Amino acid sequence: MIKLPKIRLAKREKLLLIGGIALLLLLIFFQLLSSGHKRMKTLERVNRKLEKDLEEMYHLQSRYLALEERLKSFDERMGTRPPDFTLFSHLDNLASQAGIKERIDYLKPEERVVSEKYRRSLVRVKLKGVTLEQLTRYLYSVESSPHSLKVRRLHITPKQGLLNVTFEVSTLLPRKI
Repeated sequence: MIKLPKIRLAKREKLLLIGGIALLLLLIFFQLLSSGHKRMKTLERVNRKLEKDLEEMYHLQSRYLALEERLKSFDERMGTRPPDFTLFSHLDNLASQAGIKERIDYLKPEERVVSEKYRRSLVRVKLKGVTLEQLTRYLYSVESSPHSLKVRRLHITPKQGLLNVTFEVSTLLPRKI
């Protein structure tokens, strides 16, 4: 072991040395405290962000569950449709019931695949020379149909007291495999 020489210090030098060591220890203590405080602030900020993310996840979960419930309800309604249901013939039958079948200028069917489970059936309808009452009755029968039909892009042109109307009706159907 190495022997260090004994250093003799005067009382004033000893006080100065003790004061310096105390100051050094105090600086180290405040440095640790400061870094701990910075770390705590960072953790609080991260904690707030995580809480916000968790809140958003709960919100998204509730939206997902609501959409899942709507999909289940939709699937049940789809199950009540006759297997041979076609939008074209259904609209034709509704026009007969509303007394405007002879006012149909055209019915143009179209289909698109929208998912692995469903396809969208769309029919463009043009009516010529219908009254407002006939149009209202027909559109109401389409919208209130139990087959989840939607009227889109309604365009009405008045002509000599009667109406020329074009619109689209769409619904989802199960995909043919």
